[in-house]
Amino acid sequence: MSVPSSELIYHPFKLEISTMQKSEWLKKASLVDDSWAIKVGSILHITSLFDPHHIFDQGKEMALSVSDEAIKKVVEEFMVWEPYETMGKKVINGELSDNEELYRLCENLWTGLNELLEDLGIDYRSNNVLKL
Repeated sequence: MSVPSSELIYHPFKLEISTMQKSEWLKKASLVDDSWAIKVGSILHITSLFDPHHIFDQGKEMALSVSDEAIKKVVEEFMVWEPYETMGKKVINGELSDNEELYRLCENLWTGLNELLEDLGIDYRSNNVLKL
């Protein structure tokens, strides 16, 4: 039997009611992907109404126990495709039709992202070139 999920706003709160198998939820709590920051926030800030077996505490522990290496790996992957996708969407939507402006924005984006990642100690560059 499946219980449908429900979300509602009770100002100033957002309430979400949902069901999931414990093993599936704990797996989700430890998964590091490009939306990890959003997911982990929702797991860490859960307020349970009834949790006698401390399942939500287990989820918080799982979310906080992911390795720095797993997070760095996602950031490295994210650095390659996200900027291209964002700029591509702007070009397709006609927001960037001036080539010189597009080049300037891309250069500023890459420079800023590279400086940030260098400050964080994340090396996303690879010596392996993808051959198409």
